[in-house]
Amino acid sequence: YEMNNAKEMFTLLQSAKVDVALTNTLDGNLALKQLGLTSIAPMQKPLKVLPLYHYIHKKHRALVPIIDNEIKRLKANGQLAHLINKAERAVLTRLK
Repeated sequence: YEMNNAKEMFTLLQSAKVDVALTNTLDGNLALKQLGLTSIAPMQKPLKVLPLYHYIHKKHRALVPIIDNEIKRLKANGQLAHLINKAERAVLTRLK
């Protein structure tokens, strides 16, 4: 089934109408917390990791190489992973 959001997927999963729900880690964890579901557990390892794409309005096309270079720099030195983890923890902490 194609769903509009992770909450809908987990509601369907909780009702045993499906056996698996696929979403990204943050959305999944947020939905589980918001729904108060404790009987659904994430897999330890993702089935697949997909690339993330950034979209920029065409009026800002001149920023694309600048942003691209900064993302590459942050990724190369490990700062990007650190920033993502920090942001995810902050979101999850606010939900507690």
